[in-house]
Amino acid sequence: MLPIVRHDNDRMPERGMEQVIKSQRPALTLFLDELARWNARINLTAVPAPEGWRRHIDESVELLEAAAPPTGAAIVDVGSGAGIPGAVIAILRSDLRVTLLEADSRKAAFLDHVTGLLGLGGVTVENVRAEDAGEAGGASQWSDTDRSRSGARGVHDFSVRAAA
Repeated sequence: MLPIVRHDNDRMPERGMEQVIKSQRPALTLFLDELARWNARINLTAVPAPEGWRRHIDESVELLEAAAPPTGAAIVDVGSGAGIPGAVIAILRSDLRVTLLEADSRKAAFLDHVTGLLGLGGVTVENVRAEDAGEAGGASQWSDTDRSRSGARGVHDFSVRAAA
């Protein structure tokens, strides 16, 4: 069994979501611990565990604040991989409906595991290629407004849609 990694989350910048982050710190820490545990077996992230809070949580929070999805919005995280930012956003905003779209079945298994472990009922994991989801017309059910962030290894798509 791997040791539990202590995350550098005490230097978190002041921001509007500070209270939400503090209240969800146990869930966010569990997410990062599971990510580190699974990352030892399958390549989910190149970010070292001690940098996880800053690189995964803080960056997801910044995206969430920039996107500012309305209550009940539907979000799709295309190429979700390790669940960043989608699963982190689902932890912080339980009012959102989040779809984690991931083609790699091993990564989708991690997403199923961690969202179940955290009891994230508003999350759906879809093990499908983005191109196939788009061709089937399924992507329009998840989102109709695109947002994206630059990742260390390329562009990561993130979309928001207001509830109907």
